[in-house]
Amino acid sequence: MAVDFVLQAGSSAALSVIRACSHWSVDSEAATRLTTSTFAAMKADPKLGHAAALRNAMLAYMNDTGSPLNAYPGFWGPFSVIGEGAAR
Repeated sequence: MAVDFVLQAGSSAALSVIRACSHWSVDSEAATRLTTSTFAAMKADPKLGHAAALRNAMLAYMNDTGSPLNAYPGFWGPFSVIGEGAAR
């Protein structure tokens, strides 16, 4: 889901879901929230790198006290940036 959204947006980096040994499934709401937060941060600060934007989105997610589950890495942990792109 997130990869399709990013590639359709024409990004040089793809937000990718890691399927490691644990074979985490991805919560759709978490994927949407992290993707939109990451790209909103990059739009607000064009000098912010892809990895830093995703990291900030992850930190905001895990520090959101709206639900104790937000701190659980199963929601924000399966994501990584593939291809940072050129230096800005």
